[in-house]
Amino acid sequence: VWKYETGGNVLSVAISHTSGIISATSKDDYVYVWKANSSSPIWSYDIGQDSIVDISASGEYIIVGSYISSGSTDDNLYFFRTNNSTPLWAVETSSCGNLLDVKISFDGKYVFTGCEDGYTHLVKASNGTELWKSYVGGSVNSVSLSSDGSHLSAGTSNGYVYSWDKGNSSYKWKYKIDGDVFSVDISDTGDYI
Repeated sequence: VWKYETGGNVLSVAISHTSGIISATSKDDYVYVWKANSSSPIWSYDIGQDSIVDISASGEYIIVGSYISSGSTDDNLYFFRTNNSTPLWAVETSSCGNLLDVKISFDGKYVFTGCEDGYTHLVKASNGTELWKSYVGGSVNSVSLSSDGSHLSAGTSNGYVYSWDKGNSSYKWKYKIDGDVFSVDISDTGDYI
């Protein structure tokens, strides 16, 4: 067991399912990556603003979403291989409003984002191309994908849980919850939310 002190409060942590890779973002504007057996980071990268992180199940890929905070001007997505601190790609998401959540599918092929402006975005992880976006209204506080990215879900500030199939930007269904939905998760197969 070990600890590591970043230059600010930790904002987000992700742990791979199979390879012992850990990633975290901090108020110091950096994303950090470690092997679970060492407190020395493999690498760190200055995102330049507050951000959130997710990691593929194998630990091969890391997605970082920066979001508008004091002094920053835009949102961006950064996609990394775990073994290299140079992003494979970075795309601006300023049309998103404020990026609130980002997830990568277990297989590392898809990225799903939730935004304050009420949109979700499905992105092809290999190159950062947006496959579709869907407006649901209310801030999209939380998003989730099934293992292969074929089923997606989101929870919103207007009290709804939404479900999509990967191939269609129109949601399959929505369900009203009393109050804001701050966290949503989906089973590996997409059968349960």
